[in-house]
Amino acid sequence: MTSSALVPDLPLPCNGSPALCNLPVTSVLFPGVHNAMSSEADGFQAPNNLLGLEDALDAGIRAIQLDSCDCGGSLGLQMCHGECYFLGFIALGHRDPRTTFANIKAFLDDNPREVIVIDLQVSDGTLDALYYDVLDTIP
Repeated sequence: MTSSALVPDLPLPCNGSPALCNLPVTSVLFPGVHNAMSSEADGFQAPNNLLGLEDALDAGIRAIQLDSCDCGGSLGLQMCHGECYFLGFIALGHRDPRTTFANIKAFLDDNPREVIVIDLQVSDGTLDALYYDVLDTIP
């Protein structure tokens, strides 16, 4: 038995590279995805991405841009690409923000050595609702 067989397979620290551990986040290049919530996998019309956000995280994407919007009615606050409906009735696609952020948190809980940069594009005054109704409620 070699000594390497005694060492458990641990994930590499600091987004896969020990060399990143002592660098400030502003000095690290993160692979990213624009409009990460807009995917064919999630049923968006004219999506920005084929795969969903969770698959992007599993593939190594660590910078994600998300859009919030108020879809009105029973939908209310959602993650969407500018608007939920075209011409007021053609569904363009949306994701529940609680589920979206809960899935990001679950990924980070499962991968505590990873860092994710989130860029929020907040539309139509949804920042307060996004923080108080969503982010502040995720344990």
